[in-house]
Amino acid sequence: MILLPSNLFAAAEQAQNPLTGQIFLFGLIFLIFYFLVLRPQNKKTQAHKAMLTTLDKGNEVITTGGIYGKVHKKPSPDENQVLLEIAEKTIIKIQKSQVGELVKESPKEAKAKSEA
Repeated sequence: MILLPSNLFAAAEQAQNPLTGQIFLFGLIFLIFYFLVLRPQNKKTQAHKAMLTTLDKGNEVITTGGIYGKVHKKPSPDENQVLLEIAEKTIIKIQKSQVGELVKESPKEAKAKSEA
């Protein structure tokens, strides 16, 4: 059999399907993207939601805007707003989702955790 360039191209096309390599490459890129971006972001979102459900009166928090305050009234689970005391007799109303971070738990929560 004589190996002509046309015969080599035909043999190469039969031996390897280029679509299979592309599918494998896209799958690999998706896995890397999932483990480096999507999975950590989902964990962070779940932790934030859990923190919002445990908000209690007296917790010291920081809003996403950088305001430090103390939760004035325990929000109910279906409520979308939180009352924060940012200074003596100064209370503001913010969206619950804008509470960025829990700085300090209320004294009764800290006592309950230490007893457990």
